[in-house]
Amino acid sequence: MIIYLNSRNCKTSDDCLPYSTCNRDFNECFYGSFICEGDKPCSFVNPTIWDPVKEEYTKEFLDKRKKEKENRDNEDDDENEEKVLPILKSCEIEPKDILKGICETEICHQNSDCFSNKCDHYTCIAEADRPIYLCSLRTDLPHPKLKCGFNNNIKCKNDDQCFHHCFKGYCVNYDASKLYYELYYYSIFFMGLIIALLIYRRVILKEINRYKKKGEEDENEDEEGLNEHTITNNDIENIINENEIKNKKLSRIGENNGNISKISNTVVPTINLI
Repeated sequence: MIIYLNSRNCKTSDDCLPYSTCNRDFNECFYGSFICEGDKPCSFVNPTIWDPVKEEYTKEFLDKRKKEKENRDNEDDDENEEKVLPILKSCEIEPKDILKGICETEICHQNSDCFSNKCDHYTCIAEADRPIYLCSLRTDLPHPKLKCGFNNNIKCKNDDQCFHHCFKGYCVNYDASKLYYELYYYSIFFMGLIIALLIYRRVILKEINRYKKKGEEDENEDEEGLNEHTITNNDIENIINENEIKNKKLSRIGENNGNISKISNTVVPTINLI
């Protein structure tokens, strides 16, 4: 369930309720952040220590802790470091899923270490019948308002139950569903592009192989034609021998013709029988 609280008009922060300040741009009281367990009273979250939206310590606080640690005599003595309790982050998961690392919190040792009042396997667990709510200012809305909804890592059915968004059955602090579908469509697009390139490459290779095969066939035909017209040394000798035989025959015929002409030119004496 989502709760929107309308801000009251103000001129100064004195006109506002505790844990709220007057915003001069809107002349309205802007509330701080609160975290709630089930139907119990809500607790104010110190904005200089913890960012309830991102569920992490602020940079200001971490820098302060780092400087304090550097000033200590024994830098490796973490036992002397003051613990920030209770642990505000919690996970509504089954005990069997804790070791899978689906959701992690700071290490707890007993129930009192957790805002959810339950520590299991060194993890703060939120009970299903006592979900954790976050009430904080939504500055991303057209008009900033205090909104209350399930905190991150709490089971949900739709966005209306969460402070931010519901994704795959859990509240998350970003629009994971939008990111998921963007990644899905981008992956489909790139997969289609890769498939198209592979098909194009296959067609090109097929055409190249076809032209290559055709060129090899043409070369084979040319070689066969050359083989058909190739004259060996034996063929040349046979041709020469045949020509010599023909020349000899022609020379003999020429000699015979010469003898015939000589005979025809000789005067043969005739005998008159009458």
